Amino acid sequence: MAEGTLLPIDTWEIDPNILEKIQEAKGAGIENIAIVSNKEPKDDISFLKLTWWAHQLGADVTFVPLKKS
Repeated sequence: MAEGTLLPIDTWEIDPNILEKIQEAKGAGIENIAIVSNKEPKDDISFLKLTWWAHQLGADVTFVPLKKS
């Protein structure tokens, strides 16, 4: 997930500087924000974190790999 790349590990809050950059991008005409992960959330907490981050960023969509059966 975004932990360790976009965010420090074990955090729920996105750095205000990142939020500011997202707002600048939106102000410059970027209409849609997406979160894309190559890692499936490993548990409910990971899924909730991803959902919370999407909310904080104002993401329009979140993509994660499909769960394997």
